Amino acid sequence: MFHQPQNTFGRKIYNSMQYDDLTYRPHFHKSFELWYCAEGSVGVGADGKDTVLACDDYMLIFPYTVHAFSVRPPSRLWVAVFSGDYVPELEQLSKTVRPAIKAFHVDKATQKFLDRTLMERRYLPDDLRTRPDSPAGHEVCAIKSGLYALAGAFMKDADLLPISRPNSLVMEIIRYIEDNFTADITLRSAADALGYNGQYLSRIFRNTLNIPFRSLINQYRFDYACKLLEQEGVSVTQAALDAGFQSVRNFNRIYREKTGSSPKRP
Repeated sequence: MFHQPQNTFGRKIYNSMQYDDLTYRPHFHKSFELWYCAEGSVGVGADGKDTVLACDDYMLIFPYTVHAFSVRPPSRLWVAVFSGDYVPELEQLSKTVRPAIKAFHVDKATQKFLDRTLMERRYLPDDLRTRPDSPAGHEVCAIKSGLYALAGAFMKDADLLPISRPNSLVMEIIRYIEDNFTADITLRSAADALGYNGQYLSRIFRNTLNIPFRSLINQYRFDYACKLLEQEGVSVTQAALDAGFQSVRNFNRIYREKTGSSPKRP
């Protein structure tokens, strides 16, 4: 399982793709994720539950939910990832509830609208800021209209469940890491800041996400250091220290573990 930083850090995150031959292993991020089975059937997993999306099935994945999918020809899956600021009502809802993992549907008229506003367009990360052929404001409005149509269809039949105590605590921990990973934080400092026993916090975190606390901190630091290295004039040493690593040696070790090579500027 891994954290997907491009779908966590920042606001106005939106990207969408169609896949017909891809296995995406379990991961999580801060954004919402939409799945639409356009052809055939697709195996998906979310929140520890595996299921199959049939043709015309949609599914909405809430923030911090561990999820994965596998699609093979002739099936086709449309995937869109969006930050909560696109649909603030969903973002507010996600703070207290989680939906039961099940498919939802839209009527034919709505699907035709979605084809025009969302599915016929392909957005890679950062496209809204770099596309020269149309104003970003126009694109954002079109995307919002499609997302609100889907949010309405989702809410019509959604089974919304209170966030369980372990999942609520894990979200608190992740938010603490997001806000503080560049500092010298530890499991003890997180427990003190959040008002929990350290051993209890560690057990809940590991049992829910199946990843050690320190590993997730290092993942955030690694992602951020790599992003810093893309900037002009930032050295490996500066990137490592600014990202929260206590030494360049530690950053080098983790970089080699994840990539098989030593860090360098692109």
